[in-house]
Amino acid sequence: MVSFLFILLETTLFLLLLPPSDIYAQVVINEFSSSDSSDWIELFNTSVGEIDLTSWSIKDTAASPVYDFSGNRLPAKESCYQDVSNRLNNSGDRIQLLSGVTEVDCVTYGTGNGSFCADAVEADITAPSTGETAARTPEGTGTWVIGFQTKSITSCESLISTPTPTPTLTPTLSPTPKPTSTPTPSPTPKPIPTPTPTNPPTVTPEVLGTAEQDEATPSDVDGDGEPTLEPADHQPTDERAEADEDEDEESPKGYSAYATPILIALSGLALLGASSFPLLKKRVLAMRGKKGKQNGNPQSDSEEI
Repeated sequence: MVSFLFILLETTLFLLLLPPSDIYAQVVINEFSSSDSSDWIELFNTSVGEIDLTSWSIKDTAASPVYDFSGNRLPAKESCYQDVSNRLNNSGDRIQLLSGVTEVDCVTYGTGNGSFCADAVEADITAPSTGETAARTPEGTGTWVIGFQTKSITSCESLISTPTPTPTLTPTLSPTPKPTSTPTPSPTPKPIPTPTPTNPPTVTPEVLGTAEQDEATPSDVDGDGEPTLEPADHQPTDERAEADEDEDEESPKGYSAYATPILIALSGLALLGASSFPLLKKRVLAMRGKKGKQNGNPQSDSEEI
């Protein structure tokens, strides 16, 4: 355990004492093409870990950068190429790889366009001819040589990590409650009145000519202190006499109402008897003749009853 901590401390001190250029040199310029119109530059990661190229850039002798990296992540022991169009000079130029303002790697070819890398007095390689490239051999660590291109198949722009979008919470729409329908009250049917049967009036037959019964009404109290009952129709002698005369005058009228139907009934009976007499006479004679024959004493049919 103590030996492991000692080794870790030595490694840390060694890295702290190294100049910044040596630390960043884990990514180097590995190959380039400048003789054609489609210029490109290849980078190689010599370390055992992934390198984030954010804020890194490529420059030449011009004032503006050739390319600025942003979000590119180069895996360990892998290479990538970056197209720079027709930016590199055919006769010679200087190519720098910078991390921020710190130079990580540098290569000069041909005339260098009047500039060389730091502390250099000549170019690292001659200018490639048409169809040729300049590359390190072996890859990542060797010296520069002119040869045919061995360009990487991976574009540096394809190594830009796409940030994972933060999922946007979609609000869940609560279903709108349907309005509860209020039942419409049914109209209460009006009661139909039951007709009450009307009893026909009872007709009391009045017998004509029937004298009203006398009703006893209390009279003046006699001398014994007991009331004397008198007929209700008790009237003075003169008034009663007039009433008797009126009754005598009305009596024939009452009897005349019954006389007419009685006379009609009697007349009908007389006519019926007169019409049926010959028939009865004939039947009687027939019966007598029949009886005489039975007794052996026939009688004449002309014998009268």
